[in-house]
Amino acid sequence: MRLKAAACYDFKTYVAQATKRMVWSDNCHNSHNIHANWGQASITWPGSTLHYLEALREPRFEDYEFDFCGNRFAWMGNGLSQTEWDPTSELAYYIRNSDDGKHLSRGARTKSISKSGTRPERQLHRQERLRTA
Repeated sequence: MRLKAAACYDFKTYVAQATKRMVWSDNCHNSHNIHANWGQASITWPGSTLHYLEALREPRFEDYEFDFCGNRFAWMGNGLSQTEWDPTSELAYYIRNSDDGKHLSRGARTKSISKSGTRPERQLHRQERLRTA
């Protein structure tokens, strides 16, 4: 598995643009504002911890090139699932009386995980700055 060169270039471009409107680009003294990196802040991720976790939760596999050993579908095995090999399993577990499945959209999953709507609204410290950038 290799990251595509175009994806790497696009990410670096995004980081350069995104950091211009973030605290790392401010004229203050901290470990990130060394500016020895061609005038750019040296940072670990161009956003908050939550931004990082949500971005990496669902990898963008289209940004990678894959090499396969043999047939790429050999992982499918003999056509029987692991559930069918378990003599105590429910073979029709997917038939149910109510929908208790995963959310289909990324936004719905994020709202469910973050418990969106369960807390009073608050003004984030960077909202105004990001809105004007």
